[in-house]
Amino acid sequence: MTKQELRETKDYKEAVDKIKGYTAGFEFTLDYTKIPIAKGNALKIITQDMVDAGILESISFGLDLDGNVTDESYRRTKKA
Repeated sequence: MTKQELRETKDYKEAVDKIKGYTAGFEFTLDYTKIPIAKGNALKIITQDMVDAGILESISFGLDLDGNVTDESYRRTKKA
């Protein structure tokens, strides 16, 4: 599935609506080591789209010894 195909799915729209429903200042962490690879890749696309739109901001991330991102924390911004 391509990024564009993902963006057209019902699951993508539901995830975006859920994120938009968070109150400003809400923080959450995605632990990619506990998420299946395919789902983690989809979540990375969704969260990056939300960061690009100014709805989320990345506030921290963890790396393993090989430099791979293991987790990332986000904060909901005030933008609607």
